[in-house]
Amino acid sequence: MNSKIFSIYVSSILAGIIFIFLIFYAEIICILGVHGLSGRWAGECLITKNQIVKSLNPKLIILSGSNGLFGFSAEKMTEKYNILTVNASIHAGLGLKYILHYGKAYFAKDRILILPLEYELYEEKEADFAQISQVLEYDKDYFIKMNFINKVLFTANIQLFSRISLLRDILNPDRTAIGGYNSKTLNKYGDETVNVLSADSIKLSNLNSLGCKIYKLDDNMWREIVNFANEAKFYGCQVVLTYPNIYDKCFNFEGNKSFFENLKNKASKDNIILIGDPLKATFPDKYLYDTIYHENNTGREVSTNRLYNDINSARIIH
Repeated sequence: MNSKIFSIYVSSILAGIIFIFLIFYAEIICILGVHGLSGRWAGECLITKNQIVKSLNPKLIILSGSNGLFGFSAEKMTEKYNILTVNASIHAGLGLKYILHYGKAYFAKDRILILPLEYELYEEKEADFAQISQVLEYDKDYFIKMNFINKVLFTANIQLFSRISLLRDILNPDRTAIGGYNSKTLNKYGDETVNVLSADSIKLSNLNSLGCKIYKLDDNMWREIVNFANEAKFYGCQVVLTYPNIYDKCFNFEGNKSFFENLKNKASKDNIILIGDPLKATFPDKYLYDTIYHENNTGREVSTNRLYNDINSARIIH
């Protein structure tokens, strides 16, 4: 192959790559701001919870993925324990950076943000489709403000099936889902109310087969938390970490001792309050709803009582 043919060959490959990228990027531009089905649950939940926070001006906000959404009752914290609380938790798939991004809107003087972060959020990972669809369809400003490299990396992570879902949203933004979660089941404090079923209706064997994960605390993710807590202090707001609710058969305390020791050490070093006990945050079969992080209503009552006792023991609220 002479140099001219080789040059044409390389140029053709590069042109093809650029062409494919432009097609994919054109799809992204078309989906921006389209309130489609893919991001609807998280997007509408976030809109609703933001409105609740503005309306109630709570003392306490619970911020995490869905273990907090299904596992703590802001209603009970408010009406039984007299601590005005809003549950701003939605979905761990939104990723730590995005959860903290929208959490910054809740900074206010004398407010407390409780973060029962799912263990996977402490590890740096590629963007989940929940985050991708939320950002593109319901928070286009977040995408627009990314630098070019981050935009490329963000869009490159979108898998083929996810791209098809986004394309369907472009063609039919009003399409609806059969079943699944929706924002209409939130109560006036931001709690999920759909989790009234017992474990009888769930195939526990499917969850047991997931096994127990070994968690990882990445320095970059921890830096995000520290920066978030420091920024909160500027507004007179306090950030408190605690442990997420998790199904006990999918939890390996012994295998994760180093993770928990590292978490405690980092929290102490960076002056971030860490309350609770990871073992006490686990729950048995009878409290399981539909995933390893989701409790039924009875389990939520137990976890809410535990959270109140942990807050009270740490003398966070005076």
